Amino acid sequence: SKNSHFLNMAPLCSGTTASLLHDLRRLQRSTDQLGEVQVIKQLLGNAPCLETSITMDELCDGSWLSRIPEAVSVAWLQFDRRRGFIQISRMVDKQEVFKQPRSVFSWMVPVGNVVDQLEEEFRRIHSENQTTLRAHMQGDDRNSEKGRRSYWSARADFDQRIKQLSDRLQKDVLQEWRFLLATWPNEAEASQVLYTSYYRWLESTSISCDICPWLLALLYLEASTMSLSEVRKVLQTVLQGTSGSSGQLQSLALSLCTHRKGVLQATVRPSSDPLILFLDSTMAQLPLEACPCLWEREVVRAVSPGIALQALHRSERSRRRQAPQSGYSVLDPFGNSGFAGEEVRNLVKGWEASCPHGSWKSHIGKPCPSTQEIFSMLGCFDVFLYMGHGEGAKQLLKQDLVQKGARSDTHESGMAANDGRACPLRSAVVLMGCSSAKTFRPVATQPLPDGDRWALGCEGLDEYESFGLPLSVLIGGGPVMVGALWDVLGGDLDMLARALLELWVGKAPGAAPVTSRGVVSALVAARSECLLPYLTGASVVCYGIPL
Repeated sequence: SKNSHFLNMAPLCSGTTASLLHDLRRLQRSTDQLGEVQVIKQLLGNAPCLETSITMDELCDGSWLSRIPEAVSVAWLQFDRRRGFIQISRMVDKQEVFKQPRSVFSWMVPVGNVVDQLEEEFRRIHSENQTTLRAHMQGDDRNSEKGRRSYWSARADFDQRIKQLSDRLQKDVLQEWRFLLATWPNEAEASQVLYTSYYRWLESTSISCDICPWLLALLYLEASTMSLSEVRKVLQTVLQGTSGSSGQLQSLALSLCTHRKGVLQATVRPSSDPLILFLDSTMAQLPLEACPCLWEREVVRAVSPGIALQALHRSERSRRRQAPQSGYSVLDPFGNSGFAGEEVRNLVKGWEASCPHGSWKSHIGKPCPSTQEIFSMLGCFDVFLYMGHGEGAKQLLKQDLVQKGARSDTHESGMAANDGRACPLRSAVVLMGCSSAKTFRPVATQPLPDGDRWALGCEGLDEYESFGLPLSVLIGGGPVMVGALWDVLGGDLDMLARALLELWVGKAPGAAPVTSRGVVSALVAARSECLLPYLTGASVVCYGIPL
């Protein structure tokens, strides 16, 4: 049937372990100070849960999709290595415009071994980058003009290689079906212009009214960035032979592109809805945000429906639609990195000294703050900022402790009262250090016996979910975590951090940014402030929900 790719059940990707840990840690927090009887009632389901949850029925029938806010787009990317397919899925949204119920459109894109090739090239780029970095630091001419020129020339080459890899990721993996990742304009006037123009085009064609108007509208939205042949391929699939001859299909594709181009020329490119992108363990390793189709979009990586829904629920109940009013900064706490340059230090010191709204604190240099202090701050401040070596972030925020959440209470003053109560992480966590947002697959200490491999259906590590600090932050109830997917240059990351903070929080102490931005919007703009927008800028990504 024409709608055979519309599903009621949304893909789960690979967040099953994170989902289970999230529910167990949430239960652990809710029973932290209960007596034995209360704990038994909670476990038996006789006590009300303090947080909104997702049921198995909602997960299986897709009804949880109705709880996603209207101004948020949702998509999934999953890789089937054995069959050589990428599954791209997208939630059907904008019900008030297209009158279609919440469901999921899903399409399988054949990619062969392209992902394997991209993974190998990605590893090669970073290996060669690290090799040339070490060679430069050990060279006698490292401080000479020639040495510095050679150093930055090599970095620029690696920056371009990341861009070229991302271009191929879009061309050969996402292909024309990347339009499923497009997001709708969120300005009323721009939205009305787009929808009106789309329906005018649709009425000028002979397309049957039972063809999905939402899917065609999404294609119309993105057609200005696609080639004529790409639009034609999608139309051929969507219309499934109802469009007549090959020549008629070509004419239809041409009319769509021409009509859309006229709208684009007459309208300034508007801001658009954020995209929550659920990724499996393989796709999460790749620089997706650097793809041209996502470079200017507000992309937030997500793990599982239950984690995302609870974070969205807490966000709606709180103050999350404004610039942060409080924060805690930990800058180079081990005193062994070049991170957190003078401009960032002056920025956070200024907030701490004269902020008229909320509360800002900073801890600069050695000695390292105590674990008790850090987890107290994570429970009462809007932002937790760390700048230093990536390994230092993992040392400060041990994953088992992060998953348990914070142990503090929030008062009107914004300060913490460490009364021992467990609560979800309140802070948006920003970890500016090498590979702070990288997830890793578990490594077996020894091969599985042949007799046990069938039980896991295991032919390799693809059957195991990757894990890392971003997932632990979300499991602990944190709304968002910003960090780097790979190792980067400290000075360039420092520039990005300064731009991000100024756009999100504000330049002047206590003053809101000139243009109000969420953290994801600020990150998108800050990437271009780097000397190396792809080698450094594209490494910094956001996990969680859009704030």
